[in-house]
Amino acid sequence: MQVQTKEPEFLEHACDATRILNKRRQLFDIKERYAVEKEKYDFRCKMLEQKEAELTKRDLEFQAKLVRFSIYTKDNELKQTKLARRYALHRE
Repeated sequence: MQVQTKEPEFLEHACDATRILNKRRQLFDIKERYAVEKEKYDFRCKMLEQKEAELTKRDLEFQAKLVRFSIYTKDNELKQTKLARRYALHRE
């Protein structure tokens, strides 16, 4: 955002009321641009929050799958150990 620092030439010889009106118009324009930028920023923040929530959800789902897989592998290792013991007992 750039702010005009120099008044237009036609205002150099204008009365104070005209200069004040011009400054008010400039201020209004700046406030409008600020409002638009704020809306864009708010929208981006909302989108980022949604993406963060989605990533958190996916991460929790992945962790749950990882826990289930860990339980599955431990169960299979236990079964394999039991079968190896049985095989060793029957082999003797």
